[in-house]
Amino acid sequence: MATNGTGKKIRENLSRIKPIEAPRASAPKSRRIFLISIIVVLLAAIAGLFTFFATPRGKITALKANGETGRVIEIAGVTKNIPVERKYLWVAVDIPGRKLCWPKRPIHNRNQGFYTKFMEKGLSDIITVSLYAVDSAHNAEIEEWFDQIRAAGREPGMELLPDEFRLDVMEFNRKGVA
Repeated sequence: MATNGTGKKIRENLSRIKPIEAPRASAPKSRRIFLISIIVVLLAAIAGLFTFFATPRGKITALKANGETGRVIEIAGVTKNIPVERKYLWVAVDIPGRKLCWPKRPIHNRNQGFYTKFMEKGLSDIITVSLYAVDSAHNAEIEEWFDQIRAAGREPGMELLPDEFRLDVMEFNRKGVA
């Protein structure tokens, strides 16, 4: 059995020992991580919205009810966020199945509304009209194509313009044209 003196020494030694504390979650550090995460998410959302609103956009609207047309096609529309490097706007009739298009009219005022009309002599019952915003190289190809058809007196289609330049497309049903 332990004597009274030994028990006293054990008690003294035990009283000197400090209890081990469990590590606490640091509230300021976790709050900081949370705030940084929220800021990153908000910045990503803002960047996504900026990309959406900065993307070149265009819309064709038919002036005839039900998208029906005769030989003369009238359209109106609007373009937005057209960058300088794609400042050349064209309305064209496309035949996607044959990978050909016939540019019809340039649109001179970018980033605003427009109206145009043109004659379409093709025999198809469905006319596909596209709105394009092209760069200077593709605009030069279109201008060269126009020069060739003026000289030849006939209108073979040109190669379909790349999809990346197409802002909008609308189909018209040809009615009453023989």
